Amino acid sequence: MKLFTITKSGVVEGIQVEHDTFFFLAAGEEGRGRKKVRLPMVDELGKQTMRTVSCPERGRISMTPYTCPVCGEAYTPKNIAFRGNGYMHTTGTIEAPGVLQQASVIRTKAKGTLLLVPEKNGDDKKALVKLAVEAGFRGTTKVQFSDGVEVLKRGVCAQGKAGRMGNHSEYLIVMNPGSYAVIERFGRLYGAPSVVRIDYDGEELHFRRFYSIDEMEEEMALA
Repeated sequence: MKLFTITKSGVVEGIQVEHDTFFFLAAGEEGRGRKKVRLPMVDELGKQTMRTVSCPERGRISMTPYTCPVCGEAYTPKNIAFRGNGYMHTTGTIEAPGVLQQASVIRTKAKGTLLLVPEKNGDDKKALVKLAVEAGFRGTTKVQFSDGVEVLKRGVCAQGKAGRMGNHSEYLIVMNPGSYAVIERFGRLYGAPSVVRIDYDGEELHFRRFYSIDEMEEEMALA
């Protein structure tokens, strides 16, 4: 099945892969008032996405010789403005997971654990979607799924250190052709649309934004 990521801005093909002791797709985030969930995949699938990227520590400075613990590159001697001679991390790359475009979801026989494996059926019309539509400032979201949507995982993102300023859920879902999802966004939106609707036709995800549920219902009735 195809994979997609949806945010308040639109639809992107594929879902970003993450890795700690194993490869996985994630929803939500870690921290107070938050919840990060993981959908694991076989190593073969995760390794297919690996690519070379710039070290995330690039740009850091030190006033003494230093070697980056992430990529192993030594900092380059450089004149640091207002501080004199020092060292800056200007080079260095790492291998990191990329974006997964296609996969199949199975349940293991032993424990019934959900697991992503290489695509088994090229004609599969379902879609695996990461639904990550953000709330407004100090707000939340309300999500409605139609028949034909299966929720695999639900995580939580939040605003503020304690997670009390606002929050929204992120989902990993499977959408069948003809199914849809509606996300209402609450909080300070600064003029942005408050409703996102996603329709899946078996080939593409159709992304629409509205300023109210009433506006959405009126437009959908005319479609």
